[in-house]
Amino acid sequence: MAKRALCQGEATSRDTLRWTDEMDTTFIDALIEESRKGNRVDGTFTTMAYDNILSLLRSIYGNHIRKENLKNRLKTLKDHFGVCYDNFHGLSGFSWNPITKMFEAEAEVWEELIKAKPEVKKWMRTPIKHYDKLFEIYGTDRATGKHAESAKEKVKRWEKSKEKINLNDDESFLNMEEEWNEDPITPHATSFTMGHSPEIGLSNQSTGSQGTSSRGTKRKTTMSDKSESEMETMSKGIQALTDMMKDGNHFYERSINIAEKQVLTAEEQVQVAKEQVQIAKQQVRIAERGLVILEQRATLYELMKEAGAL
Repeated sequence: MAKRALCQGEATSRDTLRWTDEMDTTFIDALIEESRKGNRVDGTFTTMAYDNILSLLRSIYGNHIRKENLKNRLKTLKDHFGVCYDNFHGLSGFSWNPITKMFEAEAEVWEELIKAKPEVKKWMRTPIKHYDKLFEIYGTDRATGKHAESAKEKVKRWEKSKEKINLNDDESFLNMEEEWNEDPITPHATSFTMGHSPEIGLSNQSTGSQGTSSRGTKRKTTMSDKSESEMETMSKGIQALTDMMKDGNHFYERSINIAEKQVLTAEEQVQVAKEQVQIAKQQVRIAERGLVILEQRATLYELMKEAGAL
């Protein structure tokens, strides 16, 4: 088994590796396991995750596998999944068949989609294997847009966040507690509705100096932006969970329908087998009768032969 897999997954050069379906299955299952163990942070698998997966694949397919092979293969699998997700996820009339590994829809539905997106025509005949497993790993990321944020982009985003709260600014986080104490909090300051940010630190009375008012305005704007960002992130997360549940239910229903068809097919095959057994029994009885007739003829022939001799 190990030798056969080694031949199938033999490296063609130092930087390339010929992947088999069996290797892909082992690789993706290991990715899911590492993700469940918490070895995937902010959409990226950790060094520990790659080390664990590399050790597993080497123990099965050989020590010629390198970590770079895993990263390159994951990028290919992720790109293929992303194309299919963006084209078909949540699209009415389409469903992924876990048996054929292809997206399916009525002919007229395909026709309408191809008119709008000619590039999707290839997926009418091209399977996308392991879509369900890759969805478990990357479905939420695609829904929330995390897949589009690279490490450099994250650093830039963090730098922008630091600019909003500059620790060297006397009107920033270090003096926030003092400013809150300067501005009385009234019932109007803590009330808000969905879609509006709370205006903490404002009252109906005109208190404090012009400088305090300016600081309050800056603080209000920053907190408003932060609140809207958090609300948007929460909304995307809820939508992602809803989509995952919807797709999970769809996959379950498809599996049930396929299982029912398989049961009906098995029952029909059993019935056919029973009929074949009955036919075989009849053929055996006919053969037995034929043997009896042959024996009787042989006996008669012997008697006639003896009578002629006499």
